[in-house]
Amino acid sequence: TLSNTLTPWTATGGVHTLLANADDINSITESNEGNNQLSATMTVTVTTNISITYPTSGTVVPRGSSLVFKVSTSGPIKFVRYYRGGIARCTADVTAPDFSCQWNVSPISFPGSTTAWFVEGLDINGNVLATSNSVDVIRGN
Repeated sequence: TLSNTLTPWTATGGVHTLLANADDINSITESNEGNNQLSATMTVTVTTNISITYPTSGTVVPRGSSLVFKVSTSGPIKFVRYYRGGIARCTADVTAPDFSCQWNVSPISFPGSTTAWFVEGLDINGNVLATSNSVDVIRGN
């Protein structure tokens, strides 16, 4: 009689060891009881992505108005940090119902000037896991 026990496992990123045992309680008499175990090491790679889905490059934002950024993430990203002109402007927890960053365009800003935005995806410890594309937003009149 052959039986097996498999416990479901959800893979997580990192190095893992898979272990298989035959006759683990020595119920079958064998000439070599020392060859009933086999192990193999595997590496699980988690795909981590982050991108700005709104606005797209070239979006014009009128002076005195607001722009709310939308971001798409995958993988173990816990926080999103938003950058404008290379300077961190705000950080949002991705588990919040509507995580985003709002930019209030100053009514005295320079019309037609371009501002580059990008975002970073961070893990629970604040380590950068992914960096997005850059999006150029134009200040309107």
